[in-house]
Amino acid sequence: MNDILNILDIRKLDINLMQDLSEKCGFWGNNGKIDLIKEFNCAPKFTVFLKSLFFSIKTSNKKTNYLNCFLNNGGMGKVAISKNNEVVGIVLYGDYCLFPSLKQFSNYPPDFESAFLGYVYIDRDFNGFGLEERLLLSVEKDLKEKQYKSIETIAKRANDDISEEDFDNIHFFTAKFLISKGFYIKKNDELYPLLRMDLKNIVTIPEEESWFYKLFVKRQVKRSSVAEVSGKIKK
Repeated sequence: MNDILNILDIRKLDINLMQDLSEKCGFWGNNGKIDLIKEFNCAPKFTVFLKSLFFSIKTSNKKTNYLNCFLNNGGMGKVAISKNNEVVGIVLYGDYCLFPSLKQFSNYPPDFESAFLGYVYIDRDFNGFGLEERLLLSVEKDLKEKQYKSIETIAKRANDDISEEDFDNIHFFTAKFLISKGFYIKKNDELYPLLRMDLKNIVTIPEEESWFYKLFVKRQVKRSSVAEVSGKIKK
């Protein structure tokens, strides 16, 4: 199924698709009261405190389009587009200040010098087809090119009290997936640990040259081609 997907920079997205994304990403805007003392004590620099404060104030307005505000303030993102021109995967990343709702997690704040990998959405119909890996590899390559040294993110862990549907609706990568891709736990938590990956030892290559692409995507393309030929012969 990955052979019919394109991974694009979010800024290249069609404006109509961008509007649809805004509704999905609204969670990360500021949804609570701003604690000035906590903000100040958590910030590593005064400039970080001001940036976090102003962005939180701006996104607390319900009329504010969070995604537009995120991108206008240096936020980054990758999207997976299907053959039918539908968004089936999203990853947003950037300064942790651009994710105001992050303050509700016990491991706040992450490292300011790292890129923070925030919102993750994978369409259920594409689970198990390697889309998560393709998006993550695209993010790593982008951040290496932008000379970031590390990535941090909140991951999710399954719990008996959380249904499978609710778990899917928590828009983080799973801790198990991230650890298998080279992340390590920086600050542990029963449900939402903070994970980190150091990028200095990561070697990025074009996706079409990766082992994953050769073993999975090309194989899927070949199967699709064979199926098409068989269909024509039968006709």
